[in-house]
Amino acid sequence: MSKKTTEDIFTIPLESATRKEIDRILINLGWNINEFEKDCNVFTERVKTKAEEKKIKDKYPQGRFPDYVLYSSQTDEPIAVIEAKRVGVKLDKALIQAKEYALCIGVKIIFAVDGSMYEAKWVDTDTYLKQDGSIITDLLTERTLCKFIDQNTSEILTPQKATKTRGDLIAVFGKTNNLLRDDGIREGVERFTEFSNILFLKLFDEIEDDREANGEERRIEKKYCWKYFCNKPAEDMLDYINDTILSKLGNTYNHDGDVFPTSLKIKNPKTLKGTSKNSF
Repeated sequence: MSKKTTEDIFTIPLESATRKEIDRILINLGWNINEFEKDCNVFTERVKTKAEEKKIKDKYPQGRFPDYVLYSSQTDEPIAVIEAKRVGVKLDKALIQAKEYALCIGVKIIFAVDGSMYEAKWVDTDTYLKQDGSIITDLLTERTLCKFIDQNTSEILTPQKATKTRGDLIAVFGKTNNLLRDDGIREGVERFTEFSNILFLKLFDEIEDDREANGEERRIEKKYCWKYFCNKPAEDMLDYINDTILSKLGNTYNHDGDVFPTSLKIKNPKTLKGTSKNSF
């Protein structure tokens, strides 16, 4: 008697299993799939607006709709279509279907997914999406999708961050040290602590951006990160950090001790603004 294989014993996951996997990944990438919420930017088996619905119904009177349509947050702009298939089904047909829907509603990026395989294409040229020379083989964050769209291309490059030398950091610290001294902050631990607090606010923003770019969920909302408030007027910036940012970070992280102060020691808003212009 021949030995039975796994295929002989178990049934194959259906398309519904693929959709569960897509949902899980989209959530991890920061997409909001809850269609009962105002901020939802993922719509399943429907489109967001009546105008888009009419375009698809005009082409498919029997009522075909995309499996998923992804939208730019806080807008009615569709930016990607996803078609799901069960495991083992060739994705060629799914890509064709996705492209048909995309052309109806003006979308430039399409995905086909079977739960284990992912293909992504740029509609205008029918070419695979690439990042840094590698073909995309997964779903993407909204931020990354928008990079393709903003650059109007099927291939994007990740900017290389400039590496700071030890000398660069010493120079920055020197400038910041002078500003903090002029603000009356005492030399030594007090001044170094204030420098560290400002540095951390900047680094935390970069860390969260990197997490988002890698498809990981942000731990802190953008409104609490450096780039959101660094261009505010000096006085508003200082008030925002003391009244909002440090309060939020303290509530989140001050469990085993005072990791974050309740306010900066800086009193002169111009001092803070000066430190914000120094590139750490």
